[in-house]
Amino acid sequence: GKCGACQERLEAFALNNVTDPIEYE
Repeated sequence: GKCGACQERLEAFALNNVTDPIEYE
């Protein structure tokens, strides 16, 4: 979850107070 796309994805989940269902290593 360190790539740019993943960072934006994680930010979106955080903004919505939702836990990302995908498990990152």
